[in-house]
Amino acid sequence: MKIYFAHPVNIYGQPIETAFEELIAQHLTSGDRNLIENPNQPCHQEGYDKYAKRLKESGTSHKGMSYFYDEVLPNCSGCAGVPFLDGRLGLGVAGEMKWFTERDKPVWIAYPYTGPIAEDLFGSVGY
Repeated sequence: MKIYFAHPVNIYGQPIETAFEELIAQHLTSGDRNLIENPNQPCHQEGYDKYAKRLKESGTSHKGMSYFYDEVLPNCSGCAGVPFLDGRLGLGVAGEMKWFTERDKPVWIAYPYTGPIAEDLFGSVGY
């Protein structure tokens, strides 16, 4: 089974997204990135759009997130969630993580580290 990679859309397509995928692969899938279900894929955008259209036609105000809850998450064995860079969880990521915890499936949180940088440790001595 796959690990769902819940993360903020503002890191989609950014180097940090790739770095988190690599971190998840190394620690949760024995290095196999094919076992990570990343919502940032064209197939998922298409599924989201179809659900959003159908829901709009039915008169509901929900967008396409039902697609993920109905079609994607049930095919995953756990979730690795990433908060915003300030450490706060976005509503979408929190909701996806909640879905897994309510089903007694494992959830991991990968917090971005914003600790000391080289200049903090060594000053401006040119390291």
